[in-house]
Amino acid sequence: MPTLNWIGKENVINHHNEIEYNVLACKENFGEQNSGNLLVKGDNLLALKALLPYYANQIKMIYIDPPYNTGNTSWIYNDAVDSPIIKKWLHATVDKEDLSRTDKWLCMMYPRLKLLHKFLKEDGVIFISIDEAEVNTLKLIMDEIFGSQNYATTLFWQSRTSKQTDIDERTYAFNKENMTFAMTNGEYILAYAKNRRLQNRRLKENNISSWFNDESFVFYPDDVDIKRYSNPDNDPRGPWKADPFDAPNIRENLTYEIENPITKVKYLPPESRCWRTEESSYYKLYEDKRIIFGADGLGKPQLKVFYEEKKIFGEVPTTWLPGNDYGTTTSASKELKNIFGKKIFDYPKPVELIKYLLHLATKDGDIVLDSFAGSGSTAQAVLEQNQKDGFNRKFILIEMEEYAEKITANRIKKVIKGYEFTGTNKTELFKKKLAMAQIVKPDVMEKLSTDIENIITEQTPNFDKISKSFKENIVTIIGENNIKKFKKGIGGGFQYCELSEPLFDEYGLLNEKISHSTLAKHLYFTEFGQVLNIQIINENYLGTINATSLYLFSKEDFRKNNFNQIIKNNHQQVIVYSDRTTISEYELSKHNIIFKQLPFSIKDK
Repeated sequence: MPTLNWIGKENVINHHNEIEYNVLACKENFGEQNSGNLLVKGDNLLALKALLPYYANQIKMIYIDPPYNTGNTSWIYNDAVDSPIIKKWLHATVDKEDLSRTDKWLCMMYPRLKLLHKFLKEDGVIFISIDEAEVNTLKLIMDEIFGSQNYATTLFWQSRTSKQTDIDERTYAFNKENMTFAMTNGEYILAYAKNRRLQNRRLKENNISSWFNDESFVFYPDDVDIKRYSNPDNDPRGPWKADPFDAPNIRENLTYEIENPITKVKYLPPESRCWRTEESSYYKLYEDKRIIFGADGLGKPQLKVFYEEKKIFGEVPTTWLPGNDYGTTTSASKELKNIFGKKIFDYPKPVELIKYLLHLATKDGDIVLDSFAGSGSTAQAVLEQNQKDGFNRKFILIEMEEYAEKITANRIKKVIKGYEFTGTNKTELFKKKLAMAQIVKPDVMEKLSTDIENIITEQTPNFDKISKSFKENIVTIIGENNIKKFKKGIGGGFQYCELSEPLFDEYGLLNEKISHSTLAKHLYFTEFGQVLNIQIINENYLGTINATSLYLFSKEDFRKNNFNQIIKNNHQQVIVYSDRTTISEYELSKHNIIFKQLPFSIKDK
C-alpha cells in the first residue's frame, strides 16, 4: 500500500500518545437534564484525549469539516511537538503564501485522525468534508490510519448551484492558454469504516434476519421510494414496478429463448448478458404472474418487483448529493442568518447534508462526534433528525475557537428553545409575457417602462422592497414585506464544558483536584482500553476483564484489610493502584496481585 511522507511526519506519528489527559469542567447544563449531548470548548486534540476514557469505541458516526488548506482561509498551527522543525511552526498563521502549508496541515490532521479512530465502534463510520486541494493527500493518510480496505466511498456534494463567474487563482486551472478551469461548485466527503464488512456483503433473502447485526457494514440502505411503484393491473400483492429480466455476464444455464405469448417473438438476453434465472425458475415466475412483456404486452420480458418485498431491503444510497436536495453553502448561510438575525459565520455546512449522513450511518441511541464543530450544524442536524424519525441519537461537539460559546452554543440553544426571525411576504404586483414582435418595438417598450415605473411609484409606500425582473420574455414586479416569524424549538438539551485541570501537575504528580471517579475512568481505560460504564463514586473495585480485576485506592494506602478483602473475592489476577502499600512483594506475588504506584505506573493507551 502506498504511503505518504512529508516534513514532520516522524514527529507526529505517535503524537496522539504524548498528549496529556485533561479534565472537563462543565459550565452549563441547558434544557433537558442528562441529555447525553455535549459541547466542549478547547483545542480539539486536547479535548479528544480528555474524552477518550469516556467514549473510546463508543461512537457510531464521526463527521468533521477540517480546514481545507486552500490558502484562501488561514489557520494557525499550534500543536506542541518536541521537534525543532515543528517548533518553528507553532502559533504561525498558515495561509496561501506559506509554501509548507501542506506539511503543516498533514502534521495537524494525522494525530487527530489517530485519536478519532480510537473513538469509533467496530461498525462505526467517519465522514470527512474536503475539497480538491487536499483530497488526495487526505485519502493517503486515511488509508494508512484506517486501512485501505476500510475505504467505503467518496460522496460528492454540490455546494453551490449557481455557475461561478468570479475567477481567482484557485479556480484558474492548468492551462491559461486554453482557459481550462477546475471544478469548484462542489466538495468531497470521504467515508471510511472502522471495520468494513469483507464477507457476506450482499443483502439477500436468506440472510436478511442476521445481515444487519452479524457483521460490520458501512451504510444502511435508503428507504424505497413508493412513488416509483404503481398497480395498473390491481395486483393483490400491491404496488409494483417493472425491472429488466436480464443480468450481467453470460452463463450457459441462464441463456435460453423466451417467447412473447402474444406476438410469439422469441427473445434472447442482450449481448454480453444473461437472464436472471434458470429456465425452470422463469416458468414458475411466469405462472406466478411476475413476468410481463411491456406495458402493452408486446415487448421483451420484464420482472414485476413489488414494493412490499423491496422495502425490506431498501435501495443503494446515492453518492451524488445535489444542492437543491441537500442544501448549499448559500442555503446554510441563510439558515444561520435566520437564527442569529445577521451573518456571523463563513461557509457553514447545511443541516440537510449532515442529516443525510445521519440517515446513512446511525440508528436509535447512537452517538455522533464532530471535533471541528464550527457553527454547530451537526448538533442541529442530530436534533432535527431525531425529531423526524423518533430516535434518540446523542451528539458530542468540540470547538476550539472563541466563538464556541457565542455562536456554537447559542445556536444549539436557539434550536432547542425556538427563536424569532424575519421572514418575507411576497406579492406579485405585475406580470406580463412579451412576444418578440413587442420587444423590438420601441414605442411598446417605452410604454411598458412607464407603466412599470408608475406601479413601483404607486406601490412603494406599501412594501419594504420592490423588485422587478425580465426572464424568458416575462416581466415581473414583486413587492416584499418583512414580517416577524417564530421557529418553534425542537427540545432537548446539552452540557457546555471547557478543558480544565490536567491529570498530572507540573511535577508529574496527580493533580489534587482530580476526583476518584475521574481517575478511575482513566485507569480503567489505560489498563483495558475500554470505557468504564458504571458510575464510580467511592468504590475501590473497578471491574474485571479477561480474568484480570482492577482496584483503585486513591484516598488511602493499600493495607492488610484491603488485601484480605481482595483475597476473599478469589480473583485470578489483580491489579492494584495506590500511592503506597504495606504488603510485601512475596505476599502480592503469592496471590497473583500486581501493585502499581500512583501516579508513576499510569501508562497511556
